[in-house]
Parts: sequence; structure tokens; C-alpha cells
Amino acid sequence: MEGSGLEELWQCVYAKNAVPKMVSGHSYARALRGHLLAQTALVHLLFDETEAELDDATRQEASAFAGQLQANEVTLEDAARHPTVSLVREKLQATIARLSQSRTARFWLNYVEMVQIMRLFLRAERCGDWFLTLQCTKKMLPYFFAAGHLNYFKACNAYLQQMQAAEKAMPFDEFRCFAGGSFTIRSENKFWAGVWTDMIIEQRLMRFLKGNEGITRGRGNSDKIIARLVQALLVTSKFIAATEVFTGARIMASEQHVELRLKRQQCDREHLEKFVCWLSQHNPFADRPADKLVSVSTGIIGDSHTNCDLAFEVGMSELQKCEGTPFSKLTLRHSAKVRTFSAVGITSKANAPALRVKPDQLFHRILCRINA
Repeated sequence: MEGSGLEELWQCVYAKNAVPKMVSGHSYARALRGHLLAQTALVHLLFDETEAELDDATRQEASAFAGQLQANEVTLEDAARHPTVSLVREKLQATIARLSQSRTARFWLNYVEMVQIMRLFLRAERCGDWFLTLQCTKKMLPYFFAAGHLNYFKACNAYLQQMQAAEKAMPFDEFRCFAGGSFTIRSENKFWAGVWTDMIIEQRLMRFLKGNEGITRGRGNSDKIIARLVQALLVTSKFIAATEVFTGARIMASEQHVELRLKRQQCDREHLEKFVCWLSQHNPFADRPADKLVSVSTGIIGDSHTNCDLAFEVGMSELQKCEGTPFSKLTLRHSAKVRTFSAVGITSKANAPALRVKPDQLFHRILCRINA
């Protein structure tokens, strides 16, 4: 997504120095929220494109039905079968098919699809939906290959193969319990409380080991001390629970999720309006040459090698080529990765591989050199 305009979009609500960390994934919570808001804003534009193709009667009926849905007067199951929803869905699919003829629009539609996979994966882990987890993991594989993340591809592919064979390797009762939601870890008996295994290690075990009286604060980190602390966890956890019951003081989260608080909802609405305003001025679905891939922020046109709008197709092509290859011999060709907008622009090549030079950074360094 580098150079496409996503960074400039995020800078509407986030600091400029924080955006690179969001793009690289180091700032997880901010990046997750930024992707979700960006996808919602893009879907808002898609519905604006679809609304123009609806007649007045359908618009009024859809608006009235949306009000009933927000007032919890209609269940989601009934809404999915409602004729108005089916009609709007068909019109939306037709709009997406029409916009996909443009490379720029197809690029952003692929982004919407990738964020949707992320949404479903989070839902699957939080709710304990085993088969949805495998489905989302399978959909991620082509994008990992296209982005050049070979280790991610290997790990997810191995995980997917092992989990698909788990039904035959595990007893029937254990697999039924495992697939019924026990594959995720729950600290509390809540529906949206599933936590990833590596995340629960950080939240519980590592917080205990790195806190007061842990191995990093005075006790040392020898094998003997680490073994003693780990073995004591099973006993001390019961004492901690009994102490909390005796004193009546407990550390617990609120029943209301942080994303559902009124202040957070108001902040999300304000930021969403800014995203929609920016995208309306830099509309990725506007009329452009269908064969040109254009950056919505800078207007730079991708060259003949820029193919980030075909990330899924490129990933599937490379995925089919590596079928039957052992993991130890699996490699990724540099030419197999998709080329983004970052490859277009000023480059430096002085007896070394071509490196992209950022114009603003180069300009500031020239000024510093002149002032020096």
C-alpha cells in the first residue's frame, strides 16, 4: 500500500511520525483501527455509487428498513433474507463488477477484501469459530506470497495442513470440543473473549515474569530461578484468587468493551467523517483511464511493472507453481513479488541495487547541507 494514498489518508487523524509504524505493523492497535475505518469509508463511497442506480421507492424502503435494524426491531437472520437487502446486494455487486474494470478501483477493492479477511479472522478467534479460522488462513496465503512474506506463508501453510489433519489425528470427542471453540484461550466466560495463544502468553506469563519480583527485577534469570517461578505459577495463582475473594478487591475488566463506549463511538464517527471527506476529494472510484494505475494522493501513474492491483492473481499463480515443493526447498523469487507505487519515482543507483529516494527527505537534506 506504500505510495497509494493510504498513509496520507491516515494522516488526517494520526500524527505523521506515527503512520510509518502503523504501516509496518508495529503499532498494532492503531493500525487495526485505521484499516477498519478506511474500509468503512471506502464502503461508504461504494454505497454512494450504488445509490445512484436505485429508484426512489427502493431508497425509501431501504432507509426505513435500516432504521428498524438499528432499533433492533429486526434480527440479522431476517435482514439477510429481506427482499430489499437482496436487491441492494445485487446492485452493489454490479457496481463492484463495473468498477473493477479500472485498475485504480480494482486496487482499492482488493484492499477492502483484505481488510474483510482480517475482520473475519478476528471474529473467528474471538468467538471460537474453528472453520472460519481455517477459511481465513487459507485466503491469506496468496497475499503473503505476493507481498514477499515467505516465512509467513510457510508458517500459515504448515499450520493449515496440520489443522486440516487434526480430525483424523485426534479422538472424536477431543476434536469436537476443539473445533467447538476450545482451540482459543478464554480467561473469562464471555462470547467475545477468545485470545490468541501467543497473546495470552504475553498478557499473563510474561507480565508475571517481568513484573515486580520477577526474573528481570532482582531475582536473576538463571535456569534454577526460572524453573522455580514457572512451577510456582500453578500454586500461587490459587492463592491470588483466594486473596481476591477474601479482600473483595479484584482486577477485572468492564462488561462493556472499550470499542463500545460512547466516547470511542463519537471519536470513530468524527474520524470516519474525515476519512470520507478525504476520499471524496481523492475518490479512487472516479472516472480514470481503465488501463492506468494512479495514486490517489500524488497522482503518480504506475509504470508497466507496477502490478499491486493484481496481488491476489500474482499470489495464486506463484502458489500453484510451488505445489508439491518441500518446505526446505521453497524459495521466493524477487520478481514474483508485486511492485507497488514505491518503485515509481526517483531512484539512486551508484554501483549498487536501485534504492528509492524520497523527494521531501532529499530536499531537507540538501537544505541542511546548504545551511551547514
